[in-house]
Amino acid sequence: MSSSTPSHKFLIDENVKRKLALSLKSKNFDIEIVTKAATDNQIALISKRDSRILITNDKDFGECTKQEIFSVILLRIDFEGNVIILNPNSWDSFELAEEV
Repeated sequence: MSSSTPSHKFLIDENVKRKLALSLKSKNFDIEIVTKAATDNQIALISKRDSRILITNDKDFGECTKQEIFSVILLRIDFEGNVIILNPNSWDSFELAEEV
């Protein structure tokens, strides 16, 4: 994998706006979108099995342990429509599209 190709793989929950998924895809990130029929357990298993970072608005995933899920980015939207990433850890230099 070249240094210009992002190495993070994402699993986009069905409750996340598609605009975010398209933004990540346009930056050449490997993304997979969860189907509406998937249960929380199935989503966690996919994340763990495929080493994908789950991006979700579902606070239930914030309680998952490392044994249950690979990694989670829990999104919150402020009153002005801006995306806020909680507990970003190593995401200090990661920028999303200007308008997500």
